[in-house]
Amino acid sequence: MRARHASVAVAAAALLAAAPPVHAQRAQPAFESCTYDTCALRVEPRSILFGNPAVLRGADGRRVARFGVLGPDLERVVAGSDSAVAHARAFRPHARRAGIAGAVTGLATLAVAVLSLTNEEGANDNAVFALGIGSAVVGAYAGIEARLAAREIARSVWWYNRALPR
Repeated sequence: MRARHASVAVAAAALLAAAPPVHAQRAQPAFESCTYDTCALRVEPRSILFGNPAVLRGADGRRVARFGVLGPDLERVVAGSDSAVAHARAFRPHARRAGIAGAVTGLATLAVAVLSLTNEEGANDNAVFALGIGSAVVGAYAGIEARLAAREIARSVWWYNRALPR
């Protein structure tokens, strides 16, 4: 049993070591001092191939949160609008499940590739087939969760922007 705990701890440490650095996120200025041009939020991709999206504030696009393994602290960024905070809370579990399912899909796909390369006259055909089907199912689940997370962050940003003084 201790070997299992140790292997889980090693795997968790490896995942955290591979994670992008956590960056400080700026708190939301008071609503009274904000205008739409200075405080409205938007989510933008940071790179076409690599890199996580970022939450930007104002016309000049100051980064206030960055996505990563643990996701942004969106609740703090959208503080001031109860509806925005509620959608920010709904975002986090979807994003977490999408990330975990995506990692599982990647590992299962790697296992399929390794088994296919070491396959001797159909010895591992059933395992390759099962891993392939499992990978497709978990990958579809990851996609669904990612879309739900994207919907929640879009709604959170919309509600936050709606609450800004005009």
